[in-house]
Amino acid sequence: MKQSNLDNLIRRYLTREATEEEKTKMEAWLDFLKKDQPVHAELDPEEQEKLFQKIASDKDMIKVLDEIREEQKEKSLRDWTIRGIASLVAVVLVAYAGWYFGSRSHRFEYASAGETRKVILEDGSLVWMQGNSNLVYYYDESDNTRYSELQGNGLFEVAKDADHPFVVKCGHVMIRVVGTSFRVESSQDSLVLRVLTGKVNVKFPNQESIDVHPNEKLVYTQGMFIKSLLSSVETTQAVAGTTYAMHFENSTLHAVLRKLEDKFNVKVELQNHAAGKCHLTVDLTDRSLERSLQMLTEVLDIDYQADGDKVRISGNGCN
Repeated sequence: MKQSNLDNLIRRYLTREATEEEKTKMEAWLDFLKKDQPVHAELDPEEQEKLFQKIASDKDMIKVLDEIREEQKEKSLRDWTIRGIASLVAVVLVAYAGWYFGSRSHRFEYASAGETRKVILEDGSLVWMQGNSNLVYYYDESDNTRYSELQGNGLFEVAKDADHPFVVKCGHVMIRVVGTSFRVESSQDSLVLRVLTGKVNVKFPNQESIDVHPNEKLVYTQGMFIKSLLSSVETTQAVAGTTYAMHFENSTLHAVLRKLEDKFNVKVELQNHAAGKCHLTVDLTDRSLERSLQMLTEVLDIDYQADGDKVRISGNGCN
């Protein structure tokens, strides 16, 4: 069944996608409805569209509500009265609220209190939260999309999954990726994005989206944005305090495995201790645990078995 404009407006309000003006008008409208006792009534499509146009118009909300009061008097309180509309809006809100929270039954919330906190999300993505930040993560089955909502500062290392895009909501700004790494610093009215790997698509309110590529920075404030290149100093600062960088130069296998343990919260058992002394040069930056282990098997004569948070390494290593 095709949704009306009124339905879509209510959905945008519930999912925090409505503009500030729409949000203000909806809240004024709902406050107004609370003053009347609802009765059972329905609006036909023409009446729904009329109501939507009133709420979405450029008119002041007080004038809109005055017009509705006048219509009440003129139409002798027939089916489409304030109380009837209140009933309809209440039903729609309840329905959408059930959908909104039902599709997020596995909703995870995280917070950092002035310190760096590493979070491993359900899809395997890593987020390093810094400062006083808040993060929400959930998977929405209706559009096969992984969603995060960030307030504050976070370094994202998104697990690659082309069938399930990853979206980060920072207020009204939408950051859309598949598998990439980037740092976001967001506040109520500004955002700084630093992309380390992969391509990031950013959608601003009432504007077209823009792509940000590796080693680029985007600064958004007061409705305007500036894109520039990242300096080496900014790149270093973007990953400071994390285990994001995983480049090894002539390091022992033992040292590499310890870093993997620390980054992915796993316990690695090396069956042949002599293999741990083997030296290798490898870059595992922005690689999942699975891909990191696969790369090690390509460099050394080893195999692995992963079971939950335990990994067993066997083989001769460099012999």
